[in-house]
Amino acid sequence: MKELAQNPTNQKIALNKTVKEESVEKRLKSEFMEFDRISDKEEFDNGKDAEEQSTDSYSIFDNSNSTESSSKSQKEKQKRHTRAEMVGLFKKFYKIEKENPQLRKDEIAQILNINVKTLYFWKRKSKSLKFDVKKNYSETEKQEKIAEFDKLKNEFKTQANGMSYDIKKIDEKIAQKLGVSRATIYNWKHKFGDSKKQNRHTEAEKAEFVKQFYKIEKENPKMNKEEIAQKLNISLRTINSWKRQFLNKVDNGGPIDNVQRNGGSERSTSSADSLNDIPQKIEKIKKEIVVKDEPNDYDEFDQFSNERQQKIALNKTVKEESVEKRVKSEFMEFDRISDKEEFDNGKDAEEQSTDSLFENSNLKESSSKSQKGVRKIYSEIEKQKLIAEFDELKNEFKTRANGMSYDLKKLEGKIAQKLGVSLRTIYYWKTQLGISKKQNSYTDSEKVELLEDEIAQMLNINVKTLHFWKRKSKSLKFEKQKRHSDAEKVELLKNFYKIKKENPQLPKDEIAQMLNIHISNLSRWKREFSKPGVRKNYSELEKEEIIAEFDKLKKEFKTRAKGMSYDKIDEKVAQKLGVARATIYNWKHQFGVSKKQKRLTEAEKAEFVKQFYKIEKENPQMYKEDIAQKLNISLRTINSWKRQFLNNAEIGGPIDNVQQNGGSERSTSSANSLNDIPWKWNDFGKKRNERI
Repeated sequence: MKELAQNPTNQKIALNKTVKEESVEKRLKSEFMEFDRISDKEEFDNGKDAEEQSTDSYSIFDNSNSTESSSKSQKEKQKRHTRAEMVGLFKKFYKIEKENPQLRKDEIAQILNINVKTLYFWKRKSKSLKFDVKKNYSETEKQEKIAEFDKLKNEFKTQANGMSYDIKKIDEKIAQKLGVSRATIYNWKHKFGDSKKQNRHTEAEKAEFVKQFYKIEKENPKMNKEEIAQKLNISLRTINSWKRQFLNKVDNGGPIDNVQRNGGSERSTSSADSLNDIPQKIEKIKKEIVVKDEPNDYDEFDQFSNERQQKIALNKTVKEESVEKRVKSEFMEFDRISDKEEFDNGKDAEEQSTDSLFENSNLKESSSKSQKGVRKIYSEIEKQKLIAEFDELKNEFKTRANGMSYDLKKLEGKIAQKLGVSLRTIYYWKTQLGISKKQNSYTDSEKVELLEDEIAQMLNINVKTLHFWKRKSKSLKFEKQKRHSDAEKVELLKNFYKIKKENPQLPKDEIAQMLNIHISNLSRWKREFSKPGVRKNYSELEKEEIIAEFDKLKKEFKTRAKGMSYDKIDEKVAQKLGVARATIYNWKHQFGVSKKQKRLTEAEKAEFVKQFYKIEKENPQMYKEDIAQKLNISLRTINSWKRQFLNNAEIGGPIDNVQQNGGSERSTSSANSLNDIPWKWNDFGKKRNERI
């Protein structure tokens, strides 16, 4: 102890041991649950739903504990996480992924303050974890575990009523959830005397069960085999085992009458005799066997010629060697996997718990056992025959699928699968026998010749004609491309859009050809003029021309665009000319072209407003813009004057200012006449109620 106290390294080791051994049961349970969730069939990277990745398929087994928080403050050195912390991080990761499916995995890892590669590493490591901490359970704890085991097992059986399942794997799964092995549970049961002794049936009783099974199956062909076995109060697996047992005796020519010697009565004799019908049943099933690897992706592939159907039949006979063994496994395995039954929420069995419990289906196990280690050695002649048949089927499909899109590699894989070999093997044999075509490598001159042939074929002319034109074109002297000024470019663009507007059905390249210019040049010019920050420098003459054009187009617009404000007309016309409205008015001011705005007296303004209301009263259907245009003044100015007089009236101010500002008798009467029309305005969206 003194040495332990003196040596700091020993103290650290002792502390680490105590930390590791704290709450062992909780950590083991949580790790078993979580690492079970990250099962082998669910890959971390393959973008499946978080609900499938993060939750167990069996809701009755979901007893996960609350997560332990693991996001602590960052340290300079990399933090070493305990197993419990790893599990907690995994739980948080899948929870966030479920709640926020739009987030990427690296973003979620960043939220958890951990690298996504570390999560991948933990996931791989979780598959090879070996727990060296073994807990010693007390007698009461053992009995509690056994009771919990039986409870979960019975609960599963009630929920999976009528569904086929492997009870051994169910036991393993439940035991794993409880943190112990299946063997440990049954050892404890045997120790406490809880395990039920299995009934030992005589050969006669077994034969009677098989006879009754076939009888019920014959009378009720729509009835599932699981239901028949359940009706007989015996598992389907046991029935299938007895079938195989009697079939082996029939195959070996063995003593089928052993039933009598093993204690059977007359009933057992008749039961054993009834098994003579089993070979006939095997022959019947043999006829009903369907090769399961028919291509389902290519509908055309299923409709080959009669010759192809004969070949498939030959392949069937080859594949149906030792049919007795395969039929026996058919009794046991094919009936065990039920695609029709549902477990919890009405989902297909393929998506449900059978796959989550049994990672590899029994059907796959049975087929893999029969073919494991068996590799056929083909002779040279057989290889050549298979290659020839492969090419024949491939060409036949290509001719039938003319104009149809398909994946060639997938098709070749299907054909190779039909022939009983892999695609890689076929191509290996081709290279081995020298049948595969070598890829042509062309020189530059050969490439040019091939291209010229292709071009000549497209143009429907002779290659020699193409060569002649090529030689002749070298002696031609083409005119140098004309350099267009900015004004010419603008003019060409105007003409282009004008023709396009008048003839919308014409393609752009034809319009460009009419203007004797290439369409790419027009597109480039358009981009140049539309670039922000690129300002064109106009000469004095060009500015005057644009101002004159502006005034001309503005007058035309005024007559056509009724109801449009002057500001909008100015903007439209300036946009047509490719300059801003402010620029044009700046040029006008620069050249002194712009007219000075006339200053009207209050009396004149009042007269305009009076005339506006008078025309509006006489012509109620007339637009306000038209009335303002008739008075040769903008509607905006009219509305401004209205607000001015209304404000004077509201303030109680000098409405008679009209006289003070130099008005005459006319102005006085005009100002007084406004008293007849106060508050009569509803312009610019203020939506005030009119007072009359």
